[in-house]
Amino acid sequence: MITSQEQEIDFIYFYESLCQIAKKLNTKFRPRYIVQDGSDAMRNAAITVFGEKVKTLMYYLHIKYNVKTKYVSRKLITRHKLK
Repeated sequence: MITSQEQEIDFIYFYESLCQIAKKLNTKFRPRYIVQDGSDAMRNAAITVFGEKVKTLMYYLHIKYNVKTKYVSRKLITRHKLK
């Protein structure tokens, strides 16, 4: 899904659409884990559609990027410790 605005309603629509497709295919679709960005809109939408038990796992490269930009740039950790 590509959107310039990360709004919860957009992600609710996306997740509900996945559920509708699964229903048409006679497949139960209730994920326990979702790999996605850590945005509040995505997380809240996942909880709204799938319930409180769904866990959000952040994509590894996004985590690495955030560590580099937030900690290496502030010299809180050195670049060679990231590998």
